[in-house]
Amino acid sequence: MTVVQPAPRASLASRDLLELPGIAPIGVQTVKGLRRISCASQGCRRLDDEGLPPCPGCRIKDYRRISLYDLSAWGRPSRLDLTYSRRRCPDGGIKAELPGCVSRAWRVPVRFAEEAAIMCLEEPLAHVARRLRVDRRWLTRFFAALIAELTRSYRPAAAPVIGIDEAHINTTPAVITDLTKRRLIQLVSSNREPAVAEALRGLEGAARVEAVVIDFHRPYRRAVRAALPQARIVVDKRHVLDIARRRLMSLRHSLARHLPRRFVSMSARGARRERISAMLSTPWERMKPAWRSRFEGLERDYPALARAYRTKDAFGRFYDCPTRAAAEQHFDAWAAKLAPEQRQRFASVIRTMAEWREEVFAYFEIAARPTAGFTESINRRLKEIAREGRGNLRNRALRFKALHRLRTLGADEIRAAARRVVQSAPGKA
Repeated sequence: MTVVQPAPRASLASRDLLELPGIAPIGVQTVKGLRRISCASQGCRRLDDEGLPPCPGCRIKDYRRISLYDLSAWGRPSRLDLTYSRRRCPDGGIKAELPGCVSRAWRVPVRFAEEAAIMCLEEPLAHVARRLRVDRRWLTRFFAALIAELTRSYRPAAAPVIGIDEAHINTTPAVITDLTKRRLIQLVSSNREPAVAEALRGLEGAARVEAVVIDFHRPYRRAVRAALPQARIVVDKRHVLDIARRRLMSLRHSLARHLPRRFVSMSARGARRERISAMLSTPWERMKPAWRSRFEGLERDYPALARAYRTKDAFGRFYDCPTRAAAEQHFDAWAAKLAPEQRQRFASVIRTMAEWREEVFAYFEIAARPTAGFTESINRRLKEIAREGRGNLRNRALRFKALHRLRTLGADEIRAAARRVVQSAPGKA
């Protein structure tokens, strides 16, 4: 059913109704829950005899009407049925008398493109198309053009201390973060050396990077050395402690496989293993009294596991030292005092520390004592964003969704990019 809502011409012609300079409304209809607003360009003589005068030698060729997507009007999705005139110039060209606030190629007002760009980066495209009542194919094309424009114009800024880690989604992109202000800087398409090195070179002010916190991924180390030779490389504290914890957990798993079933029911085996894993991962100083008493029983039943735990706990205490020299001395003493059984079990820890010694102990030479905890926490947010796209988000789209959702890319920058997208397309008169 069509409901016609007449209004006096004086009120409809006011600029405040549509808030689109150069466009005057004529009438409003409601068709199947959609507001259809008839309007015309101020340069159209059919609407206003006092409109824009034709240039010398030009004459009106004809009048055209186009339908434009627009923002909601009076609580309902709306369309603008815009009438405009076309003039023929003496040189043979045809000029459409459309105001600058409308894109002829995309058939939208510029304000609609700005808000649609924000919504596309905050919500799944299917939700945006349903809310704005627009064609999904049009929205997909617009979003692709927006991502291409943002890729061309976005220039990430460097920070004194940055972190690099991989995100476990899609093609395993690399994440670059600002550990000083705790914000996302860039999402790189791959965690391989060439892609990471290119992203690091593209940072504005890359020369002021003082330290880069990474894990034990060799391509990261080579990329930082190639792109940021002045920066100190620091291996994250948690990853250093994890190399000893993994050796302990490997022993725990081998012992758990031989645990008699009559001691633990099938439903409780998993819960008991989880509790034991949490207990063995906790340093002795932070262990709860209940866990300490339980550890005494574990030490009685599984002495090898208890000895491996004490070896692991002693390894991580070099991080309590105030200086690099004291930390190196503590680690060397720990390695020298290992019993043959523990030396064999923790041989991979000793080899890794020998290979990454400079990067591990560089932690004590940075005043801020940086860690990659914030970089690791971004993984969860990226998985949420990727899940919204049902796994179909390409890396470039995921990058700018993440940059906006994590408050690195502001709304003003996105609106400016949307304006450039719709205003740069020439379209036909």
